[in-house]
Amino acid sequence: MSKEIVLFLWGTSVSFAALWGFGVLRRALPFARSHAGDLAMTDSSFLRLFLGLAIALSPALRIFARRDPNLMRKLGLFGWPVHLDESVFFSARVLTSILVATIVGLISLAALGAGSTPICLLVSVSAGLMIGMVIPVLIIRRRYLSQLDALTQRFPNLLEAIALCLESGQSLALAFERCTAKLSLGRYNHWERMVREISVNYRRGLDRDAALTKFHESAPVNVVYQFCSLCRMSERTGASIAPILRQAAEQARSERHLAMERRALEAPVKLLAPLVCCIFPCTFIVLLAPIIVRLKGTL
Repeated sequence: MSKEIVLFLWGTSVSFAALWGFGVLRRALPFARSHAGDLAMTDSSFLRLFLGLAIALSPALRIFARRDPNLMRKLGLFGWPVHLDESVFFSARVLTSILVATIVGLISLAALGAGSTPICLLVSVSAGLMIGMVIPVLIIRRRYLSQLDALTQRFPNLLEAIALCLESGQSLALAFERCTAKLSLGRYNHWERMVREISVNYRRGLDRDAALTKFHESAPVNVVYQFCSLCRMSERTGASIAPILRQAAEQARSERHLAMERRALEAPVKLLAPLVCCIFPCTFIVLLAPIIVRLKGTL
């Protein structure tokens, strides 16, 4: 197949894709305007435009989206509206892949210049599409793990503060209110809102078990599970849980220190791959290259 035919097919497919995208946007813009309030989840103008396009494209891409409750729960930690389903996030992934593929294609075209072939452009654009589909999922996963790490690091301080308030004779509802007034569990405040929701439910006498269950399901760590279990036990029996809260805080800190020591012990093993694949070959090249050049000169 000649180069002209490949370029013609490429241009035709791009034209049809552009026409299809224009038609989809024209039909879906009223749907995006109806969800304009959801764009308030971010202060960035670019992210608002990006989210608006994702909302506009979601009706056309709904059939390709796969239901993933675990992913939606993680998205909810960052202010993702509950009524926006997986199709909107899938549309955001598609837009990201198109953006990354365009950037990669332009970079490869500028790097190769006139000597670029359609096969090289096709490979680079395909790689950009695959990378763009994975990037949003990796970002969500990384932010979720960092937020979970911040929670496990600072949550024992909250437990000790509640235990101190209980030992001074205050009720559990008042201890919640005092300790959550200046609560800080990290950069992202979703779990702070959930803890404050538990405090409000305790103060107003509302359903506390649902808030505790929601908190534990969103933060599947041992210290949060112990905290929710102790709150339920205190509500049922009326017993003081201050000593157990202190013990749970100390246990959480010990588990965190053990996890850090385990990571430190795993670091040398993880460094073997870059040492063997990168550093050792470069060292051998630097040492052996002059010797090989001299041997070739003498022969």
